[in-house]
Amino acid sequence: MDVLLIEPKSSAFRMIPSIPLGIQYIASMLEQAGHSPHLATIHTKKDLEHYFNKYSPAIVGITCGTPLVPKVIELSRDIKNIAPDVFLIVGGAHPTIRPQDLLSADEIDCVAIGESEYTILELSQKIDNNQDWHDVPGIAYKKNGEIKRSPSRPLITDLDALPFPAKHLIPHYETMLKDKWKLGIPTRKSDEMIAGRGCPFRCIFCESHVIHGYKVRYRSPENVVQEMKYLEEHFGLDHISFNDDTLTMNKEWTYRFAEAYHTAKCKVKWTCQTRVDAIDDNIVKTLKKAGMVFMIFGLESHSDKILKIIRKGTTPEQQMQAMKIVKKYHIKSASCFMLGVLGETDEDIQITKNFIKKSGIEFAHFVILTPFPGTDIWYIAEQHGWIPDTIDWEQWNFTESMPIKMNRDEEKLFEKRRELQKWFFFRYIVSLLSNFNAIQRAVSMVFRNFHIFGRAFKNNIITHFDFFSFFREFLQEDRKKYYL
Repeated sequence: MDVLLIEPKSSAFRMIPSIPLGIQYIASMLEQAGHSPHLATIHTKKDLEHYFNKYSPAIVGITCGTPLVPKVIELSRDIKNIAPDVFLIVGGAHPTIRPQDLLSADEIDCVAIGESEYTILELSQKIDNNQDWHDVPGIAYKKNGEIKRSPSRPLITDLDALPFPAKHLIPHYETMLKDKWKLGIPTRKSDEMIAGRGCPFRCIFCESHVIHGYKVRYRSPENVVQEMKYLEEHFGLDHISFNDDTLTMNKEWTYRFAEAYHTAKCKVKWTCQTRVDAIDDNIVKTLKKAGMVFMIFGLESHSDKILKIIRKGTTPEQQMQAMKIVKKYHIKSASCFMLGVLGETDEDIQITKNFIKKSGIEFAHFVILTPFPGTDIWYIAEQHGWIPDTIDWEQWNFTESMPIKMNRDEEKLFEKRRELQKWFFFRYIVSLLSNFNAIQRAVSMVFRNFHIFGRAFKNNIITHFDFFSFFREFLQEDRKKYYL
């Protein structure tokens, strides 16, 4: 049976061009079971018609983040206009926490709740055999105008049992990966992986637990390295970005991973996300020898007051120590910083700015605290009556708009963000001009894609001096031509 799995246009914060890992895993599960899955990024109705004409899928699955809710509903109507009898499933963090927002569209048959690999597989088998599917664990659906939920599906405990993500099903995958510049990392081909799922921390702004829960579950180090070797040998990848919330959470696992990397004689360089309280000198030293070249930290703020308000669980001293360690071993570093925390003052922001100067962090991005469904800040906003009755989900992002009023000076907040992005952008340009190899890579990339560069530069640099959004748009626009 043919199953079409869709990413509805480019995800809002996807720096590395690739179809999301979630639907890649689902595709590999379906393929292993004998189905014929197809992966697609859909930008226009014409894209949609192309895939239906080519494959005539019986099932369509769509991944949905909060800002994409209106797009997904629009897309579902287009799908049913093309193929009224197709079975339509929507999954992701937003439908998991608020299935009613998607099931308000009659075109959507059900939503998948939580981790969906086994849910979509079981649904597909039921539909393929013309069996009733309403008792499949981990779904919600609408019956007689009322939303019903099936029994919950437990989190996947044995992640090694999952087949590797279906990179081979991504249209023109090898071509798409060529000649990308990932956050200043010299690389020919780069893509994403995960080594584990779950995060035990309770930061008030984070929705990670909505899908993967609070318990951290790791793949075996050998299984992770096996996938790295597979990507290296079959597709020529020379860089991997690990999407785990905190790759180095478990020190024992981290050292075993480094050992497995050396045993397999892996040559792929890699980047990871982690926390400042989850590294030390020996871990960074060990991981550098095992191919690590870049670490991304969610620092959020350098103000101890703000860190306590958002329940980050780290301290300014730990931040500074972590920056000293990565600089000692010449590991590049990046961080996202958060503005607009309730109780924040200009002094708190200045403390963070001074830290960025002193620490020498290579990349910094500034976002505005936004209450996403499922986060504690969302429930705080609900308690204060700040969530409007009618919600424009497209406005739900960290940088371009503020969907609700939260007892803050919104105009001043956005101006402060633009000011900080401008300040950091010029700091970055100065550092870039001192690196001849980086200049060569940047100039080469610009001339290959000059029209895309010009539009991205106008939209993000001239207007906001937003470095991350500029490269996000540049890379995403560049990748569109590879999907059809």
